[in-house]
Amino acid sequence: MAPFEYVHVTAEQKAMNVYKSELDSPKGEPALVIAADTVVVSTFGEILEKPRNEKEHIAVLKSLRDSGWHKVYTAVVMMSPREDMQHPGYRTESHVEETAVRFDAAGRLWRAAWHIGPLKLTIDSNG
Repeated sequence: MAPFEYVHVTAEQKAMNVYKSELDSPKGEPALVIAADTVVVSTFGEILEKPRNEKEHIAVLKSLRDSGWHKVYTAVVMMSPREDMQHPGYRTESHVEETAVRFDAAGRLWRAAWHIGPLKLTIDSNG
């Protein structure tokens, strides 16, 4: 799965989990759920998972610093109830951003662009 798909699927699942949990709550159906996910992708295209401890955290940062440019993908998914009662009863819209970043010679993070995308993944999956 490509990084932009991975981050989108993860953000969409987060939104769906919250939406479903709220349906069964005393408050009822939520008016709007917003969920997001961000991943860092190495120069070699590897999706880097969150470090589990400080040692891994430092190793990942050093690797990113030493390898040059890498990419950061962020997906935002919005989910709300449909007013027309069509299946599945909610609609989603989403957006994925890709940003190229690198560390400068002093080890500070440097961003190439605020916005390189949008990638081909602006979705209204329910009409």
